[in-house]
Amino acid sequence: MKNLLTTMFFAVLSFGVYGQQNDTMFVHRGQTIYEFAVQEVDSVVFYRTQERMVLPVDTVLIVDTVIISDTIVVVNTVIVVRDIAATSVMLDRRAVTLVLGDTLRLTATVLPIHATNRAVTWESSDANIATVVDGLVTAITFGEATITVTTVDGGKTTTCVVTVAVPDPGISLTVGSTLWASVSIDDYQTFAARPDMFTKYYQWNRATAWPATGTVSDWPTVADASSTWTINPCPAGWRLPTRSEVNDLNSNVSRSYATAETRGNAVAGFFLGINHATCSLPDNMNGCIFLSAGGWRGETNGALSQQGGTTGRYWTGTQADNTANGILLNITEASPTPTISASGLTKARGQNIRCVKNNH
Repeated sequence: MKNLLTTMFFAVLSFGVYGQQNDTMFVHRGQTIYEFAVQEVDSVVFYRTQERMVLPVDTVLIVDTVIISDTIVVVNTVIVVRDIAATSVMLDRRAVTLVLGDTLRLTATVLPIHATNRAVTWESSDANIATVVDGLVTAITFGEATITVTTVDGGKTTTCVVTVAVPDPGISLTVGSTLWASVSIDDYQTFAARPDMFTKYYQWNRATAWPATGTVSDWPTVADASSTWTINPCPAGWRLPTRSEVNDLNSNVSRSYATAETRGNAVAGFFLGINHATCSLPDNMNGCIFLSAGGWRGETNGALSQQGGTTGRYWTGTQADNTANGILLNITEASPTPTISASGLTKARGQNIRCVKNNH
């Protein structure tokens, strides 16, 4: 007698059962079969119906003839319905990278495919980074979280690692052959979440990202003496601007100053570009970029100065004629137009960074 406890009818087909006599067939709860001339079961007589039957668990049917398909016939068979336990669960993704605000639907498959209880639960290892509700993952902030799906039956699990990354900021301003990023650098080699925020500060040719707010300790007062940046604080494909590119920005790009909360900007800063007078954050930035008035951290103790005022300072990759200084993109509010200059200041100061890349 064959035991087909975990066998689907598709598997029955593969065994080539035809006109089999006096056998027992085990099927799973909810599976459908075609029945003919069923004998009395629990005082109910099922007649020749040619209808699909959905059987509850522990049902026992003694049948004269069961037609599995048009060509497969089982004769004089006892049908016993059993639960099928979940043995594992799979996800359609094992790892995925999202950008801030993205959503993704994960699909869980409980195995075997005809397991009786196919319900699952979802959990995120860090809901501050990514949440999950019924398989829908939402990227909340930058970092990594593990999404775990668990079967209700048996507690079988599998995971998907979700990395929330900063998107390429896109290009809103092109000057000659130079493309200016639409946001500044926050963490080392990482674009900021948005343009209108105070970002971290860097000393010349150093990878340490000093906090955007608050006081700091252990500030290095001796500057790096390198004549160029031997590290690249920008993400792959991006770089620091040159003195010449800052001069081109000054000569060819219109700009205007905006105090905080006046044009959608959370902090004070400067709109640059052909539409500088009408651009606003966050969505009306066609042909514009925004540079925050982040000020700087002083060379003696790293104290913040002029943050949120009327000056923004951003490193270039060019050393000044005085080799103790590096060239900055220095932008300052002035009437009638903010000034932009390529100024040389001590390499021990902490400045912001705005990256560029070549327009190939």
